[in-house]
Amino acid sequence: MSKIKKLIALTLALAMVLSVSAFAGYSADTYADADKINGDCEDAIELLYALDIMKGDDKGNFRPEATITRAEVAKMIYVILNYGDDDKAVNYTGANIFSDVVKGAWYEGYVNYMAMTKLVQGRPDGTFGPNDPVTTAEAAKMLLTAIGYSAENRGYTGAGWQKNVYADALTAGIYAGTETYGACTRDTAARMALGALLAKVVVYGDAAVNGTYYW
Repeated sequence: MSKIKKLIALTLALAMVLSVSAFAGYSADTYADADKINGDCEDAIELLYALDIMKGDDKGNFRPEATITRAEVAKMIYVILNYGDDDKAVNYTGANIFSDVVKGAWYEGYVNYMAMTKLVQGRPDGTFGPNDPVTTAEAAKMLLTAIGYSAENRGYTGAGWQKNVYADALTAGIYAGTETYGACTRDTAARMALGALLAKVVVYGDAAVNGTYYW
């Protein structure tokens, strides 16, 4: 199944989850630090928990105010595009793509998947920066490319890339309109991921030759 078809299937699954009044296994006290979660992000965090896309740490905390890392976003996108199945991306381990992606690290397969499917690019020095914090613009760029937007056609590289990403993220519903170019917290990342799940998938055809696209 292609990544786009998987995304559509997962979105349908999400719609089914939305139709019930409560999610199995999730309650108000699921996370020890639930009182710190932004109220605007609670529904998104609950949904991503139900779909096994985003969980807390081994101490039972969600850490909503912590800045999400590049590796964490890679995992989220992989699980979304893998039909909600977190198999640790084992089929993508062992590839020597980035010099700072340690073999055996929890994020190895996820990051390699993102690189091999051209959803992310490394840095000129051959590194990925798995533990580096992510800005909202960077997270939005990865989510937009995951749902089919072309980084090249939409101007997500070079001068002005943040402005282009911001505009498309607003149109797609990934941004709620309050995000900035600053650090992306985990609760904001959850809300953005839900927006991507509910967004229309971009499909490029012959028109893409002229730099246009259609839904």
